[in-house]
Amino acid sequence: MNIPEKCDIAIIGGGPAGSTAATMLSQKGYDVVLFDKVSHPRYQVGESLIPHFWKFCEATGVDRKIDEEGFIEKSGGTVVWDGVIRQIAFKDFGYKRPALHIERDRFDYILLDYAKESGATVFENVTVLEANIHDDINKRSVSYRVNDDKAVGNLSCRYIIDGSGQNALISKQLGIREIDPEFRFMSVWGYFKNSKYFALDGKAYSFDNLREIPPTTFVTSTSGWGWSWHIPLRENTSVGLILPKDEMQSVKQSEEALEDYFLRRCKEIPYLTQLLENADYEENFHGIKDNSYRPQRLEGPGYLLCGDAAAF
Repeated sequence: MNIPEKCDIAIIGGGPAGSTAATMLSQKGYDVVLFDKVSHPRYQVGESLIPHFWKFCEATGVDRKIDEEGFIEKSGGTVVWDGVIRQIAFKDFGYKRPALHIERDRFDYILLDYAKESGATVFENVTVLEANIHDDINKRSVSYRVNDDKAVGNLSCRYIIDGSGQNALISKQLGIREIDPEFRFMSVWGYFKNSKYFALDGKAYSFDNLREIPPTTFVTSTSGWGWSWHIPLRENTSVGLILPKDEMQSVKQSEEALEDYFLRRCKEIPYLTQLLENADYEENFHGIKDNSYRPQRLEGPGYLLCGDAAAF
């Protein structure tokens, strides 16, 4: 792995924010080096995109590759909150291109690969250990380690962009990341085969109709701040629960395993249980806690935070 000693801009993280920044800056002629600690394609949650994302894809030219991938097009959203049903259609807001339900491993891979095509130098399986921030432009750098090596390297750069996701390397390093005390929650989710879905006409359809009758993203409140999501993808459906702090504590104090709790609640939540009535659980369970946060600032001398490294 022939990592250079210097560049114009070092980018930490190859998710959508980091990849898009790398593409835009490379297209403007900057020497960009991007590090990602894992190899793509890699799993990531966050499968629902509203149509506004096309604006940024069109700006870089990657929109054609997104179109070619054939992700599931969605027509809008269906929300049931405290028993009240509401729906929105994105076309009513003047959008000409559809919202999408995406598999993040493929979506992120397309963006990162396009950054390479645009001239960015990308190194995967490289962990950034520290962003060496300094007022003097000549003293800025990032320290890194190739994952299968113990040696620490150093890349000098003029600017640093932190797109490290929820790792939030720079804001943690500077001590400026704050968990929102009023909105602490845990997310748990899994995947189901052959789930029904809601379309914009308010009717439930079988999974086989996804291409002919576009789905909506379905969201329903559960308890307090809690809510659930239901997102049909090409091969399966992403289903998740947002658990408020008091509900998290209740589950923790019980003897019920978190995955068992998730499956039980999926069978109890109105409308969601009907959609999953004949679906098969894939035993692909995940969870994240304390992912509602913000930094005290988004930029400083020689650095910028973007994507989930900035806020969630």
